[in-house]
Parts: sequence; C-alpha cells; structure tokens
Amino acid sequence: MLLHICRAAALLLAARRGIAERSHDQQYLGHLAVQTVEEGRMVCPPPGNAFWDDVAKQGTFTTVKATVKPATVATHDAMIFDWTSRYAKFRGPQKTEEEKPTLEQVLQSFKNSTNPGKGSGISGASFFLSEDSSLIAKSIDDREVRKAVQLANVLSETVTNPSLLVPVWYMLRFCNVDGSNCEGWIVSPTINGERKRKKGKFDVKAGGKNTVGIDFGLFKAKMHINTMAAEDGIFTDTFPKGLVMNDTTLKELQDRLWVAKQALDGVEVYDYSLMITLSEQQNCTGMRGVLVMDDVMGEETESSGKFQGCVAIGIIDQYSNWGQTHFENTGQAKLNSQAYSKNMIKKVAGMMPSKHTHATWEPATEDELSCLERYFHVECR
Repeated sequence: MLLHICRAAALLLAARRGIAERSHDQQYLGHLAVQTVEEGRMVCPPPGNAFWDDVAKQGTFTTVKATVKPATVATHDAMIFDWTSRYAKFRGPQKTEEEKPTLEQVLQSFKNSTNPGKGSGISGASFFLSEDSSLIAKSIDDREVRKAVQLANVLSETVTNPSLLVPVWYMLRFCNVDGSNCEGWIVSPTINGERKRKKGKFDVKAGGKNTVGIDFGLFKAKMHINTMAAEDGIFTDTFPKGLVMNDTTLKELQDRLWVAKQALDGVEVYDYSLMITLSEQQNCTGMRGVLVMDDVMGEETESSGKFQGCVAIGIIDQYSNWGQTHFENTGQAKLNSQAYSKNMIKKVAGMMPSKHTHATWEPATEDELSCLERYFHVECR
C-alpha cells in the first residue's frame, strides 16, 4: 500500500510541476518565435520571412518520409507539409466550401501580417494573422511538431468522415540537421463572422480537467488535478441554458465531434478548445467555420434578450500543452486524453461513449448531465 501511495504522490508532483513550468516555457517559445538569431542559435523564421519562399520552391510534402532532401540553411533543414486532404472542407463566408489558397498565396498573405506580440495566444504561443485576417499562423515547438505529424497520420489512416477539427492546411517545419529539435508554424483558416455589439466569440474547454489514475491494487480510482483555463464561465453566464437547435443540426454536430474525439484520442492529446462564434446575421452569410449552423436560439442574461441566428464552430489547439510530456513519461497520457474528450463531448453536445463499445456514442441521460447544462441541445422538455 505504501508503495502505491508513493507512486501516486510522485505522479501528482510530476504533473503539477509540468503545469507550473508551462508559463515559463510558453514565454520562452514566444521569445524564440519572433527572433532571428539568439545565443548563436538560428531559430524558426516567421511565416512572412523570405526564407520560406525559397523553401517553397522544393514543393510540399504530405509525410515526413520525403525522398527529397530538405532545404538546408546553416545548421537547419526546412520543409513545408500540405495536409489539406487530411481535414474536412472549411465553410466560407459565401455559404460554400472554401477553396484552400495556394502555398504562394499563403506566404504572400503573411508579408504584411498582424503580429499581436510574443506569446499572445491564449495557449501562450505566438501567432500571426494574415493581411485580411482569413489565416492564422501559430508557432509550435518540438513536441507539438511531433504531435502534428502523428495527428496528420491518424487522420489519413483512420478518419473517413468529416470532423470538427479546424484544418491545418500547411505546416512550416524548421529542424536541426540531425533532427534533434524542430520548430515551426501551422497555418489554418480563422473562424470568424461574429457579432460586434455583444460578446460573439468564446474559446471553451467544457471545464476539462487533467486526470490521473491511482492504482492501490484492489482499489483503483481517477483523480482530477486541475481545470483548464478557458472562457466557459463567460459562455455559461451569457447563455445559462445553452443554445438550442433542431435535431438534424445537433446530430451533425455530434457526429463531427465524435470523429474529432476518436482522432485526438488516437494521439493522446488534451487541452484543445472548441471555438464558438455567433452572429444574428441572416442566412449565415459572412460566417466561416468547420461547421456553420443556422436557426440557433438561446436566452441571454444581458438585458434578458434572446439570441437567434448562426453559430460557427471548430476545434483548435490540437496538440496539448507542456504537461503532455509528464503524462507520457508517467504512462497516464491515454487515460488523461480519454477523460478530457469524454467530458468535452458530454458537456458540449450531451454525448457519452457507448457502455457496450467505445467505437460508438449514445445520448447522455439527465442523471449524467442535465439538458440545460449542455452547451448545445434540442429544446429541453
């Protein structure tokens, strides 16, 4: 028994240390992302740098098993990956599937990009917005580069139906020649079209928590360490009874959310977000997202008004945070990932993994989660 307690204490200490170190590591990553040379080490150039124009001349790749030698500068190799086929189509502002821009168009769009500053993202990463704000380039570190490649492979090998994952159209990868360390940028379309007079965009994690398993022999339990920071409180304060839609729309949301869960569990990640954007615009014109849903309703607390309009959503930040390494080193990554995704699908859309087979899902019961506590649902009875 004492041995089990010691192991549990060590695990909790390691996980908490990972969380505590995260803010320092994020600041370091943000610092690297906007510098050209630091302490004699060449770091990843920003997406608008002419360096990537030269790399683009060698073409793009879909896997890391490339037969062409990467472009080499000083002690670093660089490649650009095109992962468009791995993801569902993105819905554009004209209510049609949006055509992905060419690599040349993407690189050009970041020549006059907006730089919000080091570590300016909610996740602590640095990012750039393209000149027209239709694209975002987010910095990723060595761990995230590996997870990005793993997720692209899972999507290619096992996913056949559309998901809620925001597409990663291109990854700009910058590695040491020996492959010991990689950095890069992922380029994705932005979810936008939100209303202006009231809060119209929410970055939510459904109250997701870090979870570890405790094994005392005959006694086994799961323990929650901490809750991921996000805008769930703001969302539920704004829409205390969630958002209401018809059965068909909810079913599409649920199906896409389930596909996303399966893919993300496949690479054992957590701490991703669901970006929710809403507007009262008619016919959803001008809204972009992985899934755009019309005729959505909700009661707002502000001035006791009612919302009726469109909602665009998509899952972002797909590669976990700095605590991922600690969960992997302690053998807890799979449990933590599945606990996080299970909570996400339950809170967002009232879903639970099937009790008979985890390959399918079933509606959550009222005992498991009240209808009015779900972010999206049909009218509660």
